Amino acid sequence: MSAESGLFDTLAHPDLIKNEKPKQWDFEAVRPWAARALDRIAATGVAMELNTSGLFKAFPEMNPSPAQLVMMRERGIPVVVGADAHTPLRVGDGYEQALRTLQAAGYENVSFFLERKRNDVPITEALASLR
Repeated sequence: MSAESGLFDTLAHPDLIKNEKPKQWDFEAVRPWAARALDRIAATGVAMELNTSGLFKAFPEMNPSPAQLVMMRERGIPVVVGADAHTPLRVGDGYEQALRTLQAAGYENVSFFLERKRNDVPITEALASLR
């Protein structure tokens, strides 16, 4: 519903729930529901975020998981990268790993927004720009 509202350019943390009971988390158990949500998101053109802060959570994996990223790519959902940088030291944290994770999921581009307009950059160029 968030994607369909027109209020958001990007949605984040679709599988954050995995941190509530990390030992019991099983993406395959929720895959059908994730697929339905991703179908609805894909129909809107709204992007989703790959967030690196998940690496520091109870279930140490970016949000969303690699399996969900593949599902997103299959549906043509664009992706932005974020770190939840609540401190200056976290700005850009894990971006190289995030970009490589996107490549492994089959993405060729990463997106960013300026004035609510999505811009796409080849991942190879984004990687080359990192210091």
